[in-house]
Formats: sequence, structure tokens, C-alpha cells
Amino acid sequence: MRTSSQLFLAVFDSDSNPFSQHDFIGRVSVDLSNFRNNTVYILIYNLYKTAKCEPRRGAAPLGSIKIRLRLELEDERTLLLSNFELPASVYVNVESKKDFNVIHKTVVGNVDLKRYGLGNINSYVNELWSYLVVYYFLEDAFVSLLLWRG
Repeated sequence: MRTSSQLFLAVFDSDSNPFSQHDFIGRVSVDLSNFRNNTVYILIYNLYKTAKCEPRRGAAPLGSIKIRLRLELEDERTLLLSNFELPASVYVNVESKKDFNVIHKTVVGNVDLKRYGLGNINSYVNELWSYLVVYYFLEDAFVSLLLWRG
């Protein structure tokens, strides 16, 4: 685990029919960098079809999930120093295509951001515009700090 690790949670219905896929309900990505060692947290998250792109804003949640989380770290210093190394690759093997689809939608989400389309291009453009707005605020704060007369 790293300090920038994320926990991916997704909710599916369970289909006992081997010819039908488990239906995706929603997902959430939990950033573990905000939690302290050996502290129990009770968290409630809203579920969305994706956590990474624009359709999430203004969209009604697809449900919610309540989890109890506790991090157990042997050595916090080792965890901090792990950020200076490349993360190890993680491979997951499954027995069926049905299980693979569940894991893929849990990690990636229901929206394919690598697919070309106007919706994905618009979400990337909106993300870049939001960074530009933040840049203007930071530039104004920096100039105010340098030219401060008090």
C-alpha cells in the first residue's frame, strides 16, 4: 500500500444465470491518504456510474454504501518512503468473463474514458477549463502576496 492508494468499491446485483452478466449499480473510489492509523471510520458514500468524468456532476446518485474502515499499518515511515519507488504491478486472475467484467467495472467504472466520442472530449475540455480557473486564483494570490504593503 502507498499513501496515495485508492480503494475501489462497486455494487452489482447477483445473477445466478450463467448466461447473464451481473448488473452494475454504482461505484465509488475512496482516497486512503486522509485516514489515520488504527482509527475506525464509519463512512457513507453515494454511488455513481463513474468517479472520473463530467457526467457525475449534477447527476443523482444511484444509491449509497456504508462502510467501516480501519487502516492497520505496521510502520508509517516505511509507508511514507514507499512513495519514492515505482508501484508494483498488480494482476488479478479470474475464472470467467463474468468475473472479469465485475472487476473491470469496479476499477475503471461504467464510462470508458479511452473511447473516442464527444462526451469524453467535452469532459476533458471541462477538466482543463477548471484547472485554468484555479490557475487564475493562484496567480492572483501570489501577486497579492508579493506586492503586499502592510
